[in-house]
Amino acid sequence: MICRHPPSLARKNIRGHDNDLTSNRYLIHAPYGGKEGRTGSWRALVEAQQAGKIRSLGVSNYGVHHLNELESYIKELEGENGKGKAGAISVGQWELHPWLTRPDIVEWCQRRGVVLEAYCPIVRGQRFDEPVLQPMAKKYNKTPAQILLRWSLQKVFNFGLLLPLDNSADIC
Repeated sequence: MICRHPPSLARKNIRGHDNDLTSNRYLIHAPYGGKEGRTGSWRALVEAQQAGKIRSLGVSNYGVHHLNELESYIKELEGENGKGKAGAISVGQWELHPWLTRPDIVEWCQRRGVVLEAYCPIVRGQRFDEPVLQPMAKKYNKTPAQILLRWSLQKVFNFGLLLPLDNSADIC
């Protein structure tokens, strides 16, 4: 699931699901809402995780400064709730491909063991005719999409298909 709403709506959407439903992962879609909105959304997700509704938590489209802010908040929340009871950023989703490599975010995540999920690893098909891609596709007898997916795999980026996903496509 991907959360695009303030904390109160995140809680409502999580509670609104069938009691037997557990999400494998839940991402805060973007760092909107200011610090209060971001930390409030994280707290709501931690509560849902502690209630057994969510297995892993993550973020999408956060900058390094947002990641640092959340990391600090998690430490603060651990002070209130106890060690290991403030959630952990286990997955992060960003647009990642050879034309948008985001080395600062990649390094931040790799140092902390956060799984990187590449959104749009085949660049929406808009770069298949790039001069650098065509010779590689011919050399390896692969499509441009296959070359780009291989690039992501070699960079150790997942792209949704490799992560365990929910049976639903819910977006709150």
